[in-house]
Amino acid sequence: MKTFNVYKHPIQGHEAVKIGFSWPAFFFTFIWMLTKRLWGYAGLWSLAAFLCLLVETIATNPRSGEVQPVIAFILFILYLTLALVPAFKGNRWREENLAKRGYELLGTAQAETPDAAVAQHSSAHKAVVPAVTPPSERIASPVGATPPAPLSPTVTTSTENLAPASLVVDEDAIYAAIGRELETGSADKGLWTRLFAECDGDENRTKVAYIKQRAEKLKAIEQARLTEIARQREEESARAAAVERAKRAAESEQERAKLVEAGYVAHATLEECLAFLADAGFEISPTPGGHLIKSIRDVGLSYVANNLLHRRMFVEENIIFSHASQGKCITELKKLGCAVVLKSNGLTTVTLPSGTKRTIEKVDEFRELLRKLLTKGMCPNCNAVIPLNPKKKVCPKCSAMLGDGSAWQIKRL
Repeated sequence: MKTFNVYKHPIQGHEAVKIGFSWPAFFFTFIWMLTKRLWGYAGLWSLAAFLCLLVETIATNPRSGEVQPVIAFILFILYLTLALVPAFKGNRWREENLAKRGYELLGTAQAETPDAAVAQHSSAHKAVVPAVTPPSERIASPVGATPPAPLSPTVTTSTENLAPASLVVDEDAIYAAIGRELETGSADKGLWTRLFAECDGDENRTKVAYIKQRAEKLKAIEQARLTEIARQREEESARAAAVERAKRAAESEQERAKLVEAGYVAHATLEECLAFLADAGFEISPTPGGHLIKSIRDVGLSYVANNLLHRRMFVEENIIFSHASQGKCITELKKLGCAVVLKSNGLTTVTLPSGTKRTIEKVDEFRELLRKLLTKGMCPNCNAVIPLNPKKKVCPKCSAMLGDGSAWQIKRL
């Protein structure tokens, strides 16, 4: 006895999938994948088989026509894997594919064949699906007219399945389902009876009218189901986007916290920094590229940066450094004790107070060097490079006490 998972689609009917190993998938892998509409897996399997065949062709000795034993053993393992993986995983792939196509899992059944599993599960759920009307309860037909077959609805809908990716209703599948209803005598009994009376007992006219009205009803049901699914997917996407935004915000806050700990970033907002600069005696002019800051007290750029760091404030690069020209940067570098030599080839040599020389060509390189000099310092005890204004007035390398009240003061780079 085998175990099957039974699925149902509101239009395409039932499918039973065996749980466990699949012999057809083992012996007829590619054909089995195509018949089960596993297009993606079939493509990947074909590519893998082609690569194995290509390796085998390349590794074959053209003279003897044989493959080295080691390569032959590896190819045997690969070919066996290509057969075993679909055999063990194939039925699970089928279930995932059915879920994506709109099938709903009804339950499991013990049977010998898939058809028997579907029949067994259907008989166990007669309380949910209306049973076929017995002959004794059939409606009597007018004289000379063929009485209608016993009918009951079989198409159900579900808004819990999120698989359909489109709001386009498959009309061909709907008409195919109606055809199965008429063939099996499981159509909508109430609709058929009403149309049979309206058509004066003419079965052909009744059948045509039934197909039209039943199709409109099923299309409306399916459209409503897909619309609900689309709404649920939009809500899910919105929730996922909100979670992603929160995650990015948390990561950004963590990164900011690290910078705060290192003594580079303050908790002040841009508006608070601009207000501080205005109080310190700087003229602030908004421009399309940022805020242009000009000293009205003949105070250099290093004063601004030092005071901002001392108060644990941080100003974005476009506020202080973006509008600084090469000449302004050179002036500030000289104030910091750097030797600057302009060369005729357009390059500039900057010798730092520590004796290190830097060759600079672009204004962006001047700004970056100026930023590092204004934010980095050196421990007077161990000469380690540390933040100029760390949160903890202790050298992280040698644990020397720095800052106010200490004989050791951080040296600017």
